[in-house]
Amino acid sequence: MVWNSLRLVIPIIQILLVLFAYGATQIFPHNMWLNLNGSFVRQVAEAMNFPILGSWSVLFAPLGRFPLTPPTSRLLFLLGNIFVDLLVASSLFWFWHIVVKEVEARTKGGSVIRLSTFLRQMTLSGVFLAFSFAALFQIYYGNLFSLYNSSIYAIARPLLLIGWSIVLGGTAIYDLIVVQLKSGGTAHRNRAD
Repeated sequence: MVWNSLRLVIPIIQILLVLFAYGATQIFPHNMWLNLNGSFVRQVAEAMNFPILGSWSVLFAPLGRFPLTPPTSRLLFLLGNIFVDLLVASSLFWFWHIVVKEVEARTKGGSVIRLSTFLRQMTLSGVFLAFSFAALFQIYYGNLFSLYNSSIYAIARPLLLIGWSIVLGGTAIYDLIVVQLKSGGTAHRNRAD
């Protein structure tokens, strides 16, 4: 019962956090607190949702290379923004829904994302390890200019990204070992025969 409500509540909280982080300064442009802390809230929201927002930024990055002219119709521009916002919000919802389901399954000794064959699991583990290293790169790249800042602003984002790096890297390695052990080490035995 608790897990069912968490599968709904946690994704909604994450969506509201991202909406607040990106929309509050636009809605309340003269709010002094938002002007001072809006960047921090945005960085925390990005770090908490790193795997999904990082994926979207990689997918949308090539669009920055093309000289795009804004649409002549305001309605077309508005519809495009609504489409992208719904795409990001729905992916955030499903991502956190799967995260909660995975935590629930792991507390019971199972897994939702563990695959059955070693080759498939190796592919998924490779993706997880890539995200793990990307989180570490984000810590380095994002803190180049704030190395001497010891405030909460410089600590919160790296701690969240280190958490993602540990969780994704640990999950990748652990699941790879579990699938290899469940298959009885057949990958090595078949090569020896």
